[in-house]
Amino acid sequence: MRKTYRAWPPVIMQFLLLAASSFFLGPGSTVSAADQPIDKNHVSCVMCHRTSTPEYYDAAMKAGDLDMSAVCMDCHHYSENHHPVNIVPEKTIPDEFPLYDGQMKCLTCHEAHGNQKRSYPKLLRGAPYKDLRDMCFKCHPTDQYTAIDPHTMFDADGKIKQVNGEPVCLVCHAKVPDQSNPKEQITFKADVAFLCWRCHPPMPDNFFAGHFLVKPSRKTARYMKKYGRDNNVTLPLLNRNRITCSTCHNPHERGIIQNAAVAAGADSRARLRLSKSAICSGCHPY
Repeated sequence: MRKTYRAWPPVIMQFLLLAASSFFLGPGSTVSAADQPIDKNHVSCVMCHRTSTPEYYDAAMKAGDLDMSAVCMDCHHYSENHHPVNIVPEKTIPDEFPLYDGQMKCLTCHEAHGNQKRSYPKLLRGAPYKDLRDMCFKCHPTDQYTAIDPHTMFDADGKIKQVNGEPVCLVCHAKVPDQSNPKEQITFKADVAFLCWRCHPPMPDNFFAGHFLVKPSRKTARYMKKYGRDNNVTLPLLNRNRITCSTCHNPHERGIIQNAAVAAGADSRARLRLSKSAICSGCHPY
């Protein structure tokens, strides 16, 4: 004869599950929600905070002398390709962008946990922005750039143009590059894209997402170097070998750069380092 079983009431099932949990955890064991995985990128609150149960508006960091930006950069390696941090702003910035000991940190522009009511890509303060540059222009007024054309680099006498008493090169570069030293490390005041966005909007989303800060595969990188040698053109990458605006565009006036391969594209249409019909083939073989 077929036996039948009656399902246990839900209350009994919950009690048994709780009892089993207590058995496996052992006496006195507790599991804080803060110690559980939060998402695919963050393990727990204690990765950044001293306690596993930090208060939202008053949460001490791991150590009093620990650089707040250093905590972020344990996971986000942007020290070379991002807005400068650990600097004192030259002018007063809006209150919505907090300073830490008078300095700009990662959390000046980013909310570590996102907004309590809503969250936006990159956790940007004040988001959403229709144009991401709108955030930049809250601290960097547009009028200070509209009168400057850093792409026109020679004055009427054929000498390097001066901007605010300094060589025009310093609008973007941290120091004027020494062209007599081809191995010199070229330095910038900020990430190349940040410098470009002062005047130029980012590319359309579908193109931008597939190219900006993308690291070419080893196969593509080898192809780019060979293409450059064969066609006497340099397609420069950022630190960590990533694509940026200047990979395809040459921002310099013709005659500034002496190395022919690096100078390719100067003063060309859209300042492309290769012709419009050839620029894609610098990375993508057909």
